[in-house]
Amino acid sequence: MVIVLKLFLSQVFGKSKTTDVGVVVLGSENSKYTIDENVSYNNITVVRDLQPPSWGMVEDVTGGHERSTTCGGDILEAIIVAMSLLRDKG
Repeated sequence: MVIVLKLFLSQVFGKSKTTDVGVVVLGSENSKYTIDENVSYNNITVVRDLQPPSWGMVEDVTGGHERSTTCGGDILEAIIVAMSLLRDKG
């Protein structure tokens, strides 16, 4: 987790102020993300939509989300959700 945090900090706060960042959590319990009325993904939560980076995002990445022991998640579905955020922002 420390390596991920260092990478996050160096990439996000080292870029220009026009960089937008979002936080997508994979493997969260009791969550459902719906792209449209026909497509939804379970165990994925969008914690922060795309927005300029802030220290609150760092807190979202480093804490407040317990690792689920009962549910998993599909990394490809999480990538699809992240890409839908980019599409909606554009």
